[in-house]
Amino acid sequence: GGLCDYCIAGFRDYLKKHATPDELAKAGVKNLDSFDYRDLIRKHATTREQCVKVRQKIPLIDLFAKYHLESAAEFVRELGEIGAEAAGHPILLSANAPLHDSRHALVTRYLMHVICETRFDARQGTAKLDGAISTFDAGRRLGKQAAVTAYGWDWSHIKATNAIELVRFWVALTYAHGQWFMVPHPTRQWCFNSELGTHWYQAPIEEFAPLYQFIRANARWFDDFEASDLSATAATTSVICTVRRKGEKGPIVVHVINRDYDAAADRMRPAQDVAVTLPAEAIQSLKGQVRLLSYDAKPRATSVQRRGSVAEVVIPQLRLWTLAVIE
Repeated sequence: GGLCDYCIAGFRDYLKKHATPDELAKAGVKNLDSFDYRDLIRKHATTREQCVKVRQKIPLIDLFAKYHLESAAEFVRELGEIGAEAAGHPILLSANAPLHDSRHALVTRYLMHVICETRFDARQGTAKLDGAISTFDAGRRLGKQAAVTAYGWDWSHIKATNAIELVRFWVALTYAHGQWFMVPHPTRQWCFNSELGTHWYQAPIEEFAPLYQFIRANARWFDDFEASDLSATAATTSVICTVRRKGEKGPIVVHVINRDYDAAADRMRPAQDVAVTLPAEAIQSLKGQVRLLSYDAKPRATSVQRRGSVAEVVIPQLRLWTLAVIE
């Protein structure tokens, strides 16, 4: 946290409102008006390195951190307010705030959307996705749109292996969970590893443009769709399904993603006749056949089989990502 005169004075005022008499007594604070938190810190550490090591032993340190987090959030709120007043209308306000870190919840409530890096574990292909999924879910819980990219370590792996299809998978996975994936930069996509430190990946535009063009061309099946209580499952664990719906009774889109990744060839192994099951109530308002939309194939229609309380949609061929549109 900041240790300037301004921050120390602000912390004194914060303690007057938020610290209990017992907490102040244990910290040895006798007079808040003259209390300088820096003096207390110096009793435990005189360098940053020492402070990091003994941090939890320093009295009032949690309140000090909370004071800074709340102050930073208030600054962002004020910045947005000033910007809106200057513009004469509401403005977009975002910040780099990792959603998997609960401390950032203080500032996210003031944002229109959140920008953050998330862990895709590129070295493990598509096997480990909990880092990314936790970020997507955090955005949903907070009611905030997230524009994500991968960690520098992930991008370093992409640069070293030219794993373009793996990045396409990240994009599909992100949009299937209702979030955005920032377009990979064509000249300066940040990478990092212990051997090279900061370095840059040149993302080939021609490899990623078709996927983003597909998303934009089908924006009507993304915009205003939210996670649904309905669930869809495939007969194989190599396929991921998410269900999104527009309103309570609006159209449904089932995102079907192939995660059967061949790292050596940097390709998804195509799957044939992928059966996706979902509750029969999902097709109650179906007017005709289900439409199948894929970024690398022409649109097509398929029928739905109903078996008691479940419905089944069969995707003849799944390469990377198919949207099954039910309306």
